Amino acid sequence: MPYPINISHDYLNTLKSFLNIAKKNEILLFTEDNKSMISLMDMGTLVHISTDKSHLDFSDDEIGITNISEFFSYIKAIGYPDIGNITFSEETSTKGKTVSCFVFSNDNVIYRMVVADPTKFEMKYAKKVPKDRNEDPMELVAKFYLDQDDVSSILTDIKLMGKDSDSFGLYINDSDINLYMRGIQGQQTKRSIDKTKSQVFNSFSTEDDGLKKYKLFPSKIFNYMAYFDCAFDIEVRILRRGPDSYITSVKAYGKLEFDGREPINIFIGCPENEAQVCANNFDVVK
Repeated sequence: MPYPINISHDYLNTLKSFLNIAKKNEILLFTEDNKSMISLMDMGTLVHISTDKSHLDFSDDEIGITNISEFFSYIKAIGYPDIGNITFSEETSTKGKTVSCFVFSNDNVIYRMVVADPTKFEMKYAKKVPKDRNEDPMELVAKFYLDQDDVSSILTDIKLMGKDSDSFGLYINDSDINLYMRGIQGQQTKRSIDKTKSQVFNSFSTEDDGLKKYKLFPSKIFNYMAYFDCAFDIEVRILRRGPDSYITSVKAYGKLEFDGREPINIFIGCPENEAQVCANNFDVVK
């Protein structure tokens, strides 16, 4: 049966931000626990958007978009959401072929776009949902807050280090949280997180991991944060694998808030690059 697809103006803007991150055209919309969600996994980094159905509402458990750029073009062409409608429909061609379609229409025009074949998606990533912060089994060892100006400043650091500066080193010691970056020509930056915006728990220190004291993460996570118009709470968590061994993850939580409406929640998270850490090639001046 045909059914309407309702997308708020605010969610459309969030989708456009998500479009900057996506490296491919196919996007899967899905629902879980009465929430509407999108997940994208890029080289170990998960970007996840969730909200209630007042921002994104459709009847199926999942529905795939074959080309997100074209999807936006049709939305713009019908003037949605101010005018026009988006529906899902099983359409039959003149040759009797049945095709699942998005139908974009207003009083003057109708566009149809074929829904993506589910087999195009690797579901363990396309429908990956991060653990709730209160249920995360990883141990919380530090946290800090980045407002939009903080993120902008870190993007300046990345730019100054050059296009080949694709990683940053996270160093925690004596309640200090520092971010180190270096460039291919030996240039370096050290950014200290404001202590009024950070907290280290139980005297945690990356120094305890010897030569692996700089935990390396992709700097692109800050680029991803900048695409969204909000601040982020960053959690540093570890998963212990023995008395002297653990892996570290960085998990960022943002929230787009609107008067009288439910927020749109943003998650960006990734584990440390263990191969780079173990290679011990991250040589910086402290």
